Amino acid sequence: MPPYVLDFACVEALLAVEVDSGQHGGAADARRDAALSTAGWLVLRYWNNAVLQNVEGVVADICRHVRERLG
Repeated sequence: MPPYVLDFACVEALLAVEVDSGQHGGAADARRDAALSTAGWLVLRYWNNAVLQNVEGVVADICRHVRERLG
């Protein structure tokens, strides 16, 4: 969704997936998430470590949200 670049997105479900490291989580991310939410997007954020240490759990969580959003 312009002007933002998402790490991953399921456009059909309006679902954004962001993989964060230590530099994330500030006011800029909050404004960005709010703008995406206003436009109907759900933003899921996962820490790098969670993805690296539990990729199956992260994928399962993303899939659950996609199923919920698509009905």
